[in-house]
Amino acid sequence: MNANKKCKTYHFNQEWELEFFFVDIKGKCVCLICRDTLSIFKRGNIERHYRTKHADFDLKFPTHSSLRQDKLKTMKLKLNQEQSVFKNPNKLAQNVTIASFKVAYLLAKKRKPFSDGELIKEAFKEASDSLFTDFKNKSEILGAISSIQLSSNTVMRRIGAISSNQKTQLQTDLSKCSYFSLQMDESNDMIDTSQLSIFIKMCFDDFSVKEEFLKVLSLTGRTRGVDIYKTFKQFVEEEEIPIEKLAIININNVMELVVKIVNSIRGKALKRRLFRELMDEVDCHYGDLLLHSNVRWLIKELQGKEKQIIDMISHLQAFSSKLAYWENNMKNGDFQRFNDFKILEPVAQFISNPLTGDVETKANEIGNLFNLDITVLEMEIITLQNDSILKITSEFWKHASSQKYPNLRSIALRITSFFGSTWLCESTFSSMKYLKNKYRSRITDSNLDSSLRAAVSNYIPQFSKLAENQCQVSH
Repeated sequence: MNANKKCKTYHFNQEWELEFFFVDIKGKCVCLICRDTLSIFKRGNIERHYRTKHADFDLKFPTHSSLRQDKLKTMKLKLNQEQSVFKNPNKLAQNVTIASFKVAYLLAKKRKPFSDGELIKEAFKEASDSLFTDFKNKSEILGAISSIQLSSNTVMRRIGAISSNQKTQLQTDLSKCSYFSLQMDESNDMIDTSQLSIFIKMCFDDFSVKEEFLKVLSLTGRTRGVDIYKTFKQFVEEEEIPIEKLAIININNVMELVVKIVNSIRGKALKRRLFRELMDEVDCHYGDLLLHSNVRWLIKELQGKEKQIIDMISHLQAFSSKLAYWENNMKNGDFQRFNDFKILEPVAQFISNPLTGDVETKANEIGNLFNLDITVLEMEIITLQNDSILKITSEFWKHASSQKYPNLRSIALRITSFFGSTWLCESTFSSMKYLKNKYRSRITDSNLDSSLRAAVSNYIPQFSKLAENQCQVSH
């Protein structure tokens, strides 16, 4: 062989991209279809690979067709995206951080302990080792997985950041809403610390509503009404809650008392026998406590998300009528809960059906309840009931002008913001039992609040925003 003979140099031809789906990546021919690489830019080698392994591509994407050109653009874009992830350290770090946030969010939604993050990471690595066996960039994929920060402390911080992000979204909505109402309920956690759960229901000018977790407040001292009030007042002042928009506060205590009484009677055989004897003496229609009675049906009807106060009043009216049958047989009955709703009944009926009813009567009922000028209300109601456009609309109050009906529309917004029950608070206590159990009894109040918010909030965390300032890959 002649030592002076030069080796032939081959160059990549751009036409091969559309003809054989190969591209030039840093001096190597890369197949866009299977990611195989060829070290020499030789047409024969490239064509042989294409005809042998991807012969059906000419049938799916005919030569010189627009379909083939579009496919080429899509595959080149996909390859660039795959490479950019591993070429750009900052981008990789951001993606790894986002992945860490998403796993932490999943753990919070499933009420799992912070330490489960490491288990998920280990499972991910084991599964990926088999899933990506034939991938050319397997080592890069496994390296990226290994970089995901999922230690117990990291997951705890991630959930705290997610909770803060959701809280910021809530504060934005709170500043925009027209009115809001609150529901509160109190329960003891597994170490007998009293926790006050608070939910908020916001009504916006277009009559859309949002129900959201607001806060869980730990009541470390006494739990009298005045103590709860002081704790709540301090929270409102610190968080700068726009209390002028508050329409009503719904506090659950009546049903809790009923449940305690029922459990006390049914839990002891002697008490139950004495109760039965008492029912016989007063000639009661029923001789025992009926656990599977209409009371349970009523509770079921009133529980759940997005329950409107108007619906609740309707159910209570029907149930109250049934109570009349045996009301005379009850001694020392307390119907204060029903009387509270009786006060709201005329207003709720007007909001549901504003085009009928006596103007003077409605104006007096609404004006006395909300301390408004009755004469002004009468004029608004008369104008409202003769508004031809509103009579044919399906969303009556949404289209009612705030200029023509400022008082009536404001009242409708307030009523719409009312909760129908304290079901959200009650269901949150179930989540609290998972989060603060005998294995996690030392979880702090701050972490409990963050975990609850992440678990039950409807706000979706802004993961990209959360990762912007936390791109340092570390454990």
